[in-house]
Amino acid sequence: MGKQWIFLCFSLSMFHHAQCQENSGTKEAIYTGLVSAKSNNSILGGSVIMVLPKGKTYLCDSTGKFIMQLLPARYLIRISHAGYKDLTKEVTLPGSNSFFLDYAETELEQVVVTAVAGATKIKRTPVSIAIVSQKEMNRN
Repeated sequence: MGKQWIFLCFSLSMFHHAQCQENSGTKEAIYTGLVSAKSNNSILGGSVIMVLPKGKTYLCDSTGKFIMQLLPARYLIRISHAGYKDLTKEVTLPGSNSFFLDYAETELEQVVVTAVAGATKIKRTPVSIAIVSQKEMNRN
């Protein structure tokens, strides 16, 4: 009985392996892209490309180029880079394209300045201190 059980398990595993190979006959396609800034065409190395909604991510190299390898189909991708607005585009694999990101202007909400009296011993303070006169503050 033991040898028959082992033979049955082995046969089922081989059948499953053959089925998986048969179903995975579809080859992956390649999509190449280049990411740069819209304002001055400077390359944006390190940009992140995310395939939506799958969440699979790709990263641009230092020359702004990326390569995606997926099954041939249409995909929605989001390209992001620090300091730039995200760009969402539909792409079809196989293929290639260049993408241009717009600069994202950001403003600081609030800056807090804390001051202490001149009697505080500067040498004992654990943080660096710079004394700025009223005249220096009014220069700008």
